[in-house]
Amino acid sequence: MSSLRRDIGFIGAAAIALNGIVGAGIFAMPQALVEGVGPASPYLILVFGALMIFPVLVFGELAAHFDQAGGPVVYTNAAFGRISAFFVGWLYYLARAAAFAANINVLLVYTATFVPGLDKGFVRIVGIGAVIAVLTAINIVGVKTAIRTLNVVTILKVAPLAVFVVWGLWAFAGAIPAPQLPAAPGNIGAITLLLLYAFVGFESATATAGETSDTKRNLPRALMTTMIAMAALYFLIQLAYVSVMQGEKPDGAPLAAAARVLAGPWGAVAIAAVATASIAGNSFGSFLSTPRITFAMAEEGSLPAWFGAVHRRFATPANSILALGVFATILAMSSAFIWLAIIASLTRMLVYLVCTGALLRLRAKAPKEARPIGAIAVRAITPLVAVAFCVFAIAQAEGNAWKFLGAFAAVGVLIYAISRWTRRGEAQNG
Repeated sequence: MSSLRRDIGFIGAAAIALNGIVGAGIFAMPQALVEGVGPASPYLILVFGALMIFPVLVFGELAAHFDQAGGPVVYTNAAFGRISAFFVGWLYYLARAAAFAANINVLLVYTATFVPGLDKGFVRIVGIGAVIAVLTAINIVGVKTAIRTLNVVTILKVAPLAVFVVWGLWAFAGAIPAPQLPAAPGNIGAITLLLLYAFVGFESATATAGETSDTKRNLPRALMTTMIAMAALYFLIQLAYVSVMQGEKPDGAPLAAAARVLAGPWGAVAIAAVATASIAGNSFGSFLSTPRITFAMAEEGSLPAWFGAVHRRFATPANSILALGVFATILAMSSAFIWLAIIASLTRMLVYLVCTGALLRLRAKAPKEARPIGAIAVRAITPLVAVAFCVFAIAQAEGNAWKFLGAFAAVGVLIYAISRWTRRGEAQNG
């Protein structure tokens, strides 16, 4: 079987993780946080960012022991075996494909600010098909082309936000809120769920481990660096927003309203452009990493071998990329945004929980290593905090979400059974 090229370095891995995190959430979050906990909202982001470090540490430790494509699929297979790995991979694939499809719809809504009507009727259908076709082509041509494109999009989405932060904090330095506790602690639960949606997605970079150079060193560093940087950026954006708005409720999108205060109508247009670039980057990163999940599942025998084919010229998992393009197009055209978002969030938390269990299982199998006292303490507490975090999030899901997830799982059982039966027949005939 052809091998994938290791063309993704530290910068590329960090860009994938960053674009997995920064999507539409940051552009909707600021005012909701203010309404929930007021001027304390920037500092709550710091607390939440600190808690998110623990799932990152789990994935960082796992990434340091594996260099195959697939991320959660590889980790679960090593700890619990093929059947568990299939269900984790299948659910994770659905979560990412659903989130990608939802983002494509949101992308068209933002782009319609500049091209009116792009998000409606037949034009919308054509737009969805065109966007996904372009992403499919770029990813099949080669991972170097995809990473270069992703790096450009990353700069386009982060640089204007940095300008907003610096300008806002400089212009309204006298209104910057001091560190404080929330005035309404009872609202923290709902705000935490909002923050959770904004922070997840960092694990995207582990799915492309098979194409990452010096994987065991670059991936853990990329995951940790990105999460710390994003927590700091989110904190500063929220701090600038609270300072600029000073309690005024925005008319429309929060950051666009704050940008309008700073720079007039052109500021609002600029933020709308940044939102478009942000969602585009998130979608691009998802399309880069998600096909590697089905590729890894095919390589270990849980999906038909067709998904594991590598393009002879470009050395990319072309069939898995094509499959995602078709599947995502169908999901995006269905317009089931709310359900797709709910299932994506719930499934991702389940995957985090299983991967934490995989880490504990793999630790038990591995020989003991000599470590400093501080490292031992962090190593011991990391899974405990990560499990508590995931269980809390999963407990927020309603019954209908579980029924929908169960239907997805049932389809997975059928596919797995067909795949195993087909491969068993091929082995006997061979």
